[in-house]
Amino acid sequence: MEIIEKNRNRLEELSQFDSLEEFHTNIYKWLVEHKYIFTKSELVGFRSLVLLADVTPGVCHERIEDILNSIQEEYNGSGRSGLSRSSFRRMLKKAKQLGIITVLETARTQNGSQDQNIYVFNRK
Repeated sequence: MEIIEKNRNRLEELSQFDSLEEFHTNIYKWLVEHKYIFTKSELVGFRSLVLLADVTPGVCHERIEDILNSIQEEYNGSGRSGLSRSSFRRMLKKAKQLGIITVLETARTQNGSQDQNIYVFNRK
């Protein structure tokens, strides 16, 4: 994995899409071919990652804990427990193996320790 410094310009450079519509069309193409590989809970995690990659089309830089908390809030009261961290990691592993996502590690500028990852969706 590549370790990079995270900044807004860098996130825009990482995007492989010119528009949000192009990004969503590309995700649809990936899922038509590979949806069956993911479990239902993994698809919930994948969907959340896609939605969080809407600010900069195709790039998400949220912490896993924040993603899981947003899923928990979305499904609160529906009888579902949300998504476990291990299920989310399995989804990431499958998506990386299929070439859907590239995961980049980031480093804090103050001390060089690892910060949250950047998830970059690839073109189909």
